[in-house]
Amino acid sequence: MNQMLKLTIPVLLLLALCTALSVASADSVAIKAEDGGDLPAIVSVGETFTVMITDGGSHVGAGTNVVFTLPASGGDPIYVPTDSDGKARYKPQTTGALKVKALNGTVTVAEATVTTAAYPAPSITDWSNDKTNDNSLAISDIEEATRRFNISVDQTVNVTWLINGTQVQTTENVTEDSYTNTSAVPGCWNISAVAENVNGTVMQTWIWDVAETNETNVTDRTEFTVTSGNASVTGSNFFGNNLTGWVNVTGITNVTASPDINVSDPYYGLGSDDHIVSGVIVNVSGGSNIESEMDEGNGTIRITICYDLAELGDIDPDTLAIWKYNSSTETWVAQTSTINGTCVYADVNHLCTFALVGSLKKLLGGDDSSGSGGGDGTYPPGWYETPTPVPTTTATAEDTEPELSDESETTNESTTGAAEEAVTTGTDGEETPTTELATKGIPGFSAFLVIAGLLAAMYLVLRRRD
Repeated sequence: MNQMLKLTIPVLLLLALCTALSVASADSVAIKAEDGGDLPAIVSVGETFTVMITDGGSHVGAGTNVVFTLPASGGDPIYVPTDSDGKARYKPQTTGALKVKALNGTVTVAEATVTTAAYPAPSITDWSNDKTNDNSLAISDIEEATRRFNISVDQTVNVTWLINGTQVQTTENVTEDSYTNTSAVPGCWNISAVAENVNGTVMQTWIWDVAETNETNVTDRTEFTVTSGNASVTGSNFFGNNLTGWVNVTGITNVTASPDINVSDPYYGLGSDDHIVSGVIVNVSGGSNIESEMDEGNGTIRITICYDLAELGDIDPDTLAIWKYNSSTETWVAQTSTINGTCVYADVNHLCTFALVGSLKKLLGGDDSSGSGGGDGTYPPGWYETPTPVPTTTATAEDTEPELSDESETTNESTTGAAEEAVTTGTDGEETPTTELATKGIPGFSAFLVIAGLLAAMYLVLRRRD
């Protein structure tokens, strides 16, 4: 008996020690966020939720089972083993309470609960470009320009950049992103930024209009013509000396395409009724003598801009002229111009940005919006004269039949004899006889009296017989 007690006591002590160690180990196991910090209270539906299992402050190794159950009560448990960094990942697909448990074999050594929630789709809160530096979505440039586009989003997203539907750049897990194009090609391009996460997708698109530049070598020439779009630049019999270098001409439909223009106030200097139809940018290469020749009075160039009547809209074609943009004062200045059919030209001695400008048509007869009829228009003869009254004679009883009315039928006391004669005064002061019909009594009233009299006579005769 004593021998048995001696063997049992050490076994019990060993079991107690193992239990204590197990409890101590369980108390030191924790479920942490991916970065080792506290778990978030809310995680997003559809986004990967990563937990780290730690033991005594350090992450466990690979193979520890982590159980994710959603909803916490009644959901199917999903077993995910930790990786070598002690991390396990799970992507919730619905909202509710998510229970997370860490197992040591089949024993739960740690557990936690977080809430899963669905968030609204991301929203692009700001966008810009480095041409206008604002929210403008229509940008004009010239060939080979460099342009940057930017967006800001209210959630962490992956951003895909597209040009006319073709992917050119992708950035992951950002709230701000940008795309830069360093070699603009002539044409009209849709620059789109697509921001996407598990909550949804949002897109912002810019329209980027890039004008083509025509570059022509004029070395050893005294005359040239360079055309781009509806514009042409001509040096013909103007220069007395041979020229050198290249002439660059870019026809533009939007003057903000010009790098010379102050895009914050691109129409400064124009009148309130003035509108730009189109324009052209004229430059020369470095080392060219064209500008020096013009400065010395040895030549000029002719700027010609043509148009289609449909482009004008309400612009009066007779007011069209070539204007230049003075980049020093950031002001448009009218040039002496000549209209030749559907083209307008001006001879100039400088190079810059030029535009075809016209004024709105004036309304004929003045602008009278008061609705009073105006006084500047043309009216028929006698419009404002008082017409002379013309005397009229009322028809007599012989050629006019009287109208019957309820009133005439009830006016039994009116005169039933011949018509009475009345007198009216005409416009010349003479008296003009007129005839008015007397009001008739009730039709058939006399016949009624005759019949009544006969009946009375017959009654008296019969009574005498009786």
